[in-house]
Amino acid sequence: MRLKLIFILVLTLSCFGSWGSKPLKQAKKGKNLKIEFVNQAGDKKVDVNVDGKLFTSYCWLDNVYKPVLYPVCTAAGTLITRGFPLIPREGERDDHRHQVGIWLNYGNVNGLDFWGNGVSGSKNPEGGEIKHLAIEKMTPGNGEGVLITKASWIAPTGKELLAERTEFHFIAYGSLRIIDRITTLKATGGKVVFKDTKEGMFGMRVARQLELPSKDAVTLTDAKGNPTTVKALSNEGVTGNYRSSEGVTGEAVWGTRARWMELYGNIGAEKISVVICDHPKVSIR
Repeated sequence: MRLKLIFILVLTLSCFGSWGSKPLKQAKKGKNLKIEFVNQAGDKKVDVNVDGKLFTSYCWLDNVYKPVLYPVCTAAGTLITRGFPLIPREGERDDHRHQVGIWLNYGNVNGLDFWGNGVSGSKNPEGGEIKHLAIEKMTPGNGEGVLITKASWIAPTGKELLAERTEFHFIAYGSLRIIDRITTLKATGGKVVFKDTKEGMFGMRVARQLELPSKDAVTLTDAKGNPTTVKALSNEGVTGNYRSSEGVTGEAVWGTRARWMELYGNIGAEKISVVICDHPKVSIR
């Protein structure tokens, strides 16, 4: 069995009411920017630079238990991902420490939790791990650069369940930043079942300023029913809001289906919009 997943993450510096082709067409009229890769294998990361400025880094850190893109920056250099637990910043939440940058995994693969591994700061004996194996290819370019990686989804016994091959396409036009992720998962250790769970599959943890404002403490429950209380924090400077392709906004988007989801808000004076969507040709076979 082979499972092919295609995700598109679009980062822009301007909010728009209905996501579509117009912002992309406008951005493409701008200058094609140079995408370069800096392999820092000793630090277990590859930096992705746009015209010499950090866009993001592909990281495979020992205490995260999966490869991630961290941090993620706008064209102006503003960090839009949460710093905790790697580089905490004042005023941000410290819950769900396994939610680092941008990642792809799942909460129940043959009964193993790949999503929540590392939630307590150490490896979960019942959790799976996605281990980075190799950088297959790095292709810099003007307007677009491609990074191809290989990884292994392994059980606590060390047995491989899935072989992963991922293409990251990093695209930059003017102030627009795009990340296309194309991931192919191939079962290598027998039958693999992705059981139904809300814990998965593509995630991003954003900076506090882009969260929805909240007045009260919130209790969140994981797939096993374990509660976590997220304490109330100051809403000063917190401006985030959600809008889906179906016209749903705010907290009401939780658990709903959509062709794309937009998160927009301000960090300081900078207007930021983050859109996540599936590729129209996404396939399972």
